[in-house]
Amino acid sequence: MISMSAVTLMLALQLFRSWNERDNAFLFIYAAAALLFCLVVLAATLYRTFKKPTEIVLDRLELRLNGRTIHANEISVIMKRGYFRPVIGIKPYGNYFVPLQLCFRFSEDEDKGMADMVKWAAANDVKLVHKSFQTWI
Repeated sequence: MISMSAVTLMLALQLFRSWNERDNAFLFIYAAAALLFCLVVLAATLYRTFKKPTEIVLDRLELRLNGRTIHANEISVIMKRGYFRPVIGIKPYGNYFVPLQLCFRFSEDEDKGMADMVKWAAANDVKLVHKSFQTWI
């Protein structure tokens, strides 16, 4: 986040310089587009940093993640990424990437949480794999 802030500051300075010179329109457009992209990434990072923790409830045939209900027959695979403080991703059928709102990490007692998730997946015939996965931003 610090490096992205530094890049954003440098791009803002470049944008200011190219605005004052007014002779290189391409440089101005490039700096403006890059600055806009950096600001969007910074805003998304800040949002994810300060949002409230994910809440998951495992029911018999479905799970609720932040109020969103997902039935077991809609889940293609549950993926676990990492060993220490692993990230869990739920990939629905028809999705190539794991949606960002279906990724979470256990904040407390992750061993019990993972054990409950494994039991739920086995009871509902959902495959649970230890595999790296991609999400959008």
